[in-house]
Amino acid sequence: MTFPVSYFDIPSSHNFPHHYHGKPSVGDFASVLNANENPEVNVDYTEYAEGIWVGYRYFVTSGKRVSYPFGYGLSYTQFEYSDPIIRVAAGGAITASVVVTNVGDVAGKEAVQLYIGAPDGGLVKPEYELKAFTKTKELQPGESETVTMKIDPYTLASFNEETSAWELAPGVYRACFGASSADIRVKSYFKEKEKSWPVHKALLPETPITEITVR
Repeated sequence: MTFPVSYFDIPSSHNFPHHYHGKPSVGDFASVLNANENPEVNVDYTEYAEGIWVGYRYFVTSGKRVSYPFGYGLSYTQFEYSDPIIRVAAGGAITASVVVTNVGDVAGKEAVQLYIGAPDGGLVKPEYELKAFTKTKELQPGESETVTMKIDPYTLASFNEETSAWELAPGVYRACFGASSADIRVKSYFKEKEKSWPVHKALLPETPITEITVR
């Protein structure tokens, strides 16, 4: 999780009843909605307006300062990342690898995080998103290990309500290897073609939902 500097730095904090004036009774609540009056935001109802801007996705994209970023951790030693490599197989599977070296004075393990940034032109996306992570073995001072992570391209897609499909935008993607969402050490790049995974509209209402009735 991300520890913000202020609670109200979190977008969703504004969509909860922080200005709470007392909960109306069920009868009052029903009469307010059914009479088409003006219910009070975050008391009578809450709209989740933050969309995809949740957690580190918002803080990284907006550049807002935080107390502790997502993935943050301390160690008695230090690690260096090098030689990032991305391979895309003929079937679409993505393999990411990076060399991690213990450059400190004591033995330790490192949690390596892989974030992927999408190209412009597709659906709205954050700066990058965590798609895989792994941990090294215990590395002695000066010792290195090549760690490998695999990604299914389907996990890079976003849902398009208009087409009822998961869509992968074409273009160049950024693979960012880091020790936290705010501590990216090395990057590599790979290309993807446009892909789509349609889903059935089984849960789509036959008619639009225009009002709420409380009974």
